Amino acid sequence: MRTHRPVCQGPTGRAPLVAALLLGLLLGLPRTGQFGPGHVEYAAADEQSQAAGLGNLHASAAAKGTVRVIVTLEVPAFAELTRESNRYRVMEPGRQFPDKGRRAGRALAGAIRSSSDAVLDALRDADTHVNHTYSALPYLALRVSSESLSRLETHPLVADISEDLPSRVPDIVRGGPVPPTLSQSTDLIGADAAWDMGYTGEGWAVAVLDTGIRPTHDFFEGKTIIEACFSSLDDCPNGQNEMVGPGSAAHYEDSYDGYDHGTHVAGIATGNEGSLFGVAKDSDIIAVQIFSRASSQNCGGSPCLLSWSSDQLKGLDYVYSLRATQSIAAVNMSLGGGRYSGPCDTHIQKAAIDNLRSVGIATAIASGNNGFCGSLSSPACTSTSIAVGASTQSDIEAGFNNWHPDLQDLFAPGVSILSSTGGSDSSYQSWNGTSMATPHVAGAWAILRQFDPDAGVAEILAALKATGPPIVTLCPGDASLPRIQLDEALTALGEAEFALLGPENGSLHSTAPVFEWAGGDYDLFGLYLLLPVFGQYQLIPIFVPDTSLGLTLYDPLWDFVSQNTWAAWRVLAVNTESGTWEASGPRWIMKLP
Repeated sequence: MRTHRPVCQGPTGRAPLVAALLLGLLLGLPRTGQFGPGHVEYAAADEQSQAAGLGNLHASAAAKGTVRVIVTLEVPAFAELTRESNRYRVMEPGRQFPDKGRRAGRALAGAIRSSSDAVLDALRDADTHVNHTYSALPYLALRVSSESLSRLETHPLVADISEDLPSRVPDIVRGGPVPPTLSQSTDLIGADAAWDMGYTGEGWAVAVLDTGIRPTHDFFEGKTIIEACFSSLDDCPNGQNEMVGPGSAAHYEDSYDGYDHGTHVAGIATGNEGSLFGVAKDSDIIAVQIFSRASSQNCGGSPCLLSWSSDQLKGLDYVYSLRATQSIAAVNMSLGGGRYSGPCDTHIQKAAIDNLRSVGIATAIASGNNGFCGSLSSPACTSTSIAVGASTQSDIEAGFNNWHPDLQDLFAPGVSILSSTGGSDSSYQSWNGTSMATPHVAGAWAILRQFDPDAGVAEILAALKATGPPIVTLCPGDASLPRIQLDEALTALGEAEFALLGPENGSLHSTAPVFEWAGGDYDLFGLYLLLPVFGQYQLIPIFVPDTSLGLTLYDPLWDFVSQNTWAAWRVLAVNTESGTWEASGPRWIMKLP
């Protein structure tokens, strides 16, 4: 044992496109060493303190009576059961989750439960409190005495014991109330252009693991909000450590610093008030409250909120369980702590992040607000997460950003970001932090999944990395990482293995555009046009052309396009060797007067 692709009708997706065609025959703050210290009793682990060891755990249990631990279980056939469960990706809009996937999930959960029950049975007459069990992760979260800890050490189904550690709500810099506008950051990343193309995140949800949400806020009007709470200190609204259902993700009182952090984050990712918008303005929300109250003596002088690793695990495990009923694009975790100069893949959150990634759900995590050069906080340092840093509206790295050229993946705006707050149903404030940058990425993920429901996490990340403008770090050297550019990523994600040559995406034309076909190993099947019809983009087949001619659009159909309106051309082709079908990314053209 150790210690320690393209869509067819506006927002629908590649599969409906191919099926329909075939069925029809066819800021900048100064860089400092520390940005908001925590209290020593609740200090997050770093590379030097991560492995407390059983000796320290026994000492803590002796001093306090009990210690919080996460037990890693030996689960027979766990790797095979996990692989089978992970074969079944997150449910896509308009599709049914297969019964085989549900059975695979039940088999995995049953195997984990058998090991959990056996370990708990050995602790039956000892001082032990169960904080959480898990359905897709081989863990048990417990509060145990020194005697219980000794029994765990020798149990054959216990592979590892680590301390369950908390982290605080990330520090933020709050501005005063300002007129509601998010347009600067959403326009900067190209979200407005994506909306104009018909991609708003509709049909998909973003899971926000944070301090809860004010669900009645104007910014969330009309959205489906699924709520859950996981609090090791029994701080859920029902007075217990778990609660699922309406009202369970309610945020805490305003006497706790950061109480409305989750409301602000959720607004950036998905908000829609009619004139003020988050990134994925038509996406829904899964709000998971994973923080607990802590007194001022435990928080350095004022009451604060803490998120225990076991609660984060339970939140991630819960999101994984929802993939059979909800189309989840991404998880947002604007939290973390500690300082890590290399991948922290031994940390307990890695397995949960990997499970989600395997089924097509990205986990976007804030890099941290300490101004570190060459280090990130945890769990952003996990190699399979999407680690997000903050940049200004002028595309300069924010002075508070934690930077690492290999661990960090992307930049997004994180300075002077206006969003919803918890003061009232109409309150907004401008905040700064990597917490604000991360939901830009989570929201972008929802839009990209709407565009291509079959795209995996690695595919979408590659599109975002390949298309965004570089942000040069303020740390020594001239290294850079891309800031997300959503409209360009849409185009990159839609590129097929053949070319539609001619007017560039986003160009303006007063006469019908002419394209050229460069098919490679593909034969052209048809040319199609996406046009707004009664406010919704519809796919209109034009003709099956002679490829020796330019792919021009008949004047009558061009005349049908309204002036100052975007329309998109795309082609459907069939591979001459494999017979597989592929669609080009849309080539958006605006018709000028």
